[in-house]
Amino acid sequence: MIIFFNEKVRYTPWGGGIHFLADLIDYLKEKGHKITFKLKKKIDLIFILTNFRELDPKILKYKEKNPDTKVLQRINISDISKNVDYQDKLVLGINKIADETIFISNWLAEYYKGKSFNKNYHVIYNGCDRNYFYPKENKKLGEGINLVTHHWSSNWMKGFDIYAALDKVLANRDDISFTYIGNYSDKYFPKNTKLIPPLHRRDLGDELRRYDIYLTASRWEACGMHHIEGACCGLPVLFHKDGGGINESCKNYGIEYSDIPSLLDGLEQIKRNYQDFRNRITYEFLSTKRCCDDYYNIIKKMLNL
Repeated sequence: MIIFFNEKVRYTPWGGGIHFLADLIDYLKEKGHKITFKLKKKIDLIFILTNFRELDPKILKYKEKNPDTKVLQRINISDISKNVDYQDKLVLGINKIADETIFISNWLAEYYKGKSFNKNYHVIYNGCDRNYFYPKENKKLGEGINLVTHHWSSNWMKGFDIYAALDKVLANRDDISFTYIGNYSDKYFPKNTKLIPPLHRRDLGDELRRYDIYLTASRWEACGMHHIEGACCGLPVLFHKDGGGINESCKNYGIEYSDIPSLLDGLEQIKRNYQDFRNRITYEFLSTKRCCDDYYNIIKKMLNL
């Protein structure tokens, strides 16, 4: 079968949607399918990743001329997660031609139900490549706690208010350290936080395993990839109460917080029961294999394979 994707693969540091794309395309190629990024004469399935910034009229016209070509839409964005006012309209606009719809969290599905979405749908959570993201065996805590986070996006909604507030706390705490990996807002000026440029795959996994607890302050995230990669490296997660889809998985192996005092309290709770939190992490569920298997089961039904 020939499957079209509206985004191209990038094997470099990038956002979670592109990492998902790379993993799924490799998976589909192993199954014997051909991948294209051009709307050729004969395409069996159009796979739309909603990372777009404009509605592509070529896809709409292709579907109109080729009604037998199936369209699968993966929805992973919303206005609220980026504090913008154009993404919801684009998502719902392209969804008119979608034969099947996949949301990457229940939270995101409920969000779009409130925006007039009323079709049948599936929920498939993200997964990461466990060849690169895996836990350090027999890990034990030292005297100090090393926190880490990483983001590709520099959007303020990734939680820079919390990261900035934590940075001030660190000036008077020698028992906690915090490292930020990735791109960051030009309004973020930490003095006590270690900054590392964006990393990818093996380099990122090797770096994450050096830390003790993963911190995410991201708000209203559709699902996210960053916390999944952190958890797969064996790190319990501190996550914001307004994390959106993030909270659906992190609640099993982490602690929710709402401000700096509750963040520090959550840190102490994880510290006291560290191995218990690590043991709760479901590595197979967080894997890209489980994720790709779930997508492929839907694709097979759509194409009668």
